[in-house]
Amino acid sequence: MENKEIRAKILNFLYNRDEEKPQHYVSKKDLLDFLQIDLNRLNSNVIYLRDKGYITLMQSIGSIFEHAIITAYGKDLVEAPDEFNKLFSINVITNSIGVAIGDNINQNVNINNTFEEIYKKIEASNIENKSEIKKAVKQVNDELKKTEPNMSIIQKAIGLFTKYAWIVEPIMKLVISYLSGGSNG
Repeated sequence: MENKEIRAKILNFLYNRDEEKPQHYVSKKDLLDFLQIDLNRLNSNVIYLRDKGYITLMQSIGSIFEHAIITAYGKDLVEAPDEFNKLFSINVITNSIGVAIGDNINQNVNINNTFEEIYKKIEASNIENKSEIKKAVKQVNDELKKTEPNMSIIQKAIGLFTKYAWIVEPIMKLVISYLSGGSNG
């Protein structure tokens, strides 16, 4: 995973957590669990985001940071998909079968198949609140099919499964693609 993708994921994660629990810091452990990267890469990217003014870090002696929170400037950036995508080089390619998103990688993704794959992974997983997670994923799917989706419903639904990166990543790509003007299948 490239640094730009890590930074985009950090901002989206912090944004969703702030929507769920305003003004609550996110721990370093939560970010590491979500991103599945080593501590040095996390530190490097949070420092970059802090220096740009997108996040604020809570530090302790001998540590780069212990907790992070998105700033108002960072929230504005996440809510401006054109600017966000320009800064973090997320390519959106619309074609006859759906939308592909990548960081300088061309991919073909059928959106309906993507949601079906997510449902199958949830079903095969060993998570406790399986039916609640599937319901939240369905809410996102249903909202993205609408001409004018309710973003607060999408954000609330995503908040229910933010600790499962394998669900959040493909769904965030679909949401970003929608916000970028991509096809919604």
